[in-house]
Amino acid sequence: MVTYKTSGVFNFAHGAVGMAATYVFYSLRVDAGWPTAPAAAVAVLGVGPAMGVVIAGCSCAALVGAPSSTYVVVSLGLLVALQGFFLAVYGAAPRGSSQFLPRSTFRLPGVNVGWDQRSWWSSPPCRGSAWCLFFRTRFGILNRAVVDDRDLSQLARVDAAGVTSASWIIGCAFAACPACSSRRSSASTP
Repeated sequence: MVTYKTSGVFNFAHGAVGMAATYVFYSLRVDAGWPTAPAAAVAVLGVGPAMGVVIAGCSCAALVGAPSSTYVVVSLGLLVALQGFFLAVYGAAPRGSSQFLPRSTFRLPGVNVGWDQRSWWSSPPCRGSAWCLFFRTRFGILNRAVVDDRDLSQLARVDAAGVTSASWIIGCAFAACPACSSRRSSASTP
């Protein structure tokens, strides 16, 4: 949603970015034996933003002014390419790591929810921070200006490409966040 709100492009490859971060987290935590926190930091703060830079630099910059259907096709192509790449590298067998999140649950009306199932994005501090970022900061104003009228914002000396890249970096970092919070941290291709 962040990339759509800020760049006007619906990112169908959002889940594939999360999948890539999950595989990196798995490789670092299980294969390389890293502790959970550093492996999660690399996956969320390294892989996610790096993929945002690549996506923004390679595909979005070349597509400025293209019809919406072109963005959809490129995003779907990226989804398929990432899935194919990780399928070739890791194979089709599901993978899992040992439990690292609490196993206890809390009660919501009619359902028990595990602490590891609580979505990080649903927490009020995250929502409030995102709202403040996009509605109370210069960065947010620039993002909205670029989405509303890219050419006009460039006439006002806004670096539209830089703003778009920053939004993709943030969006891909958010896509990578759930990679480190699944019940068994399983990495498998759809």
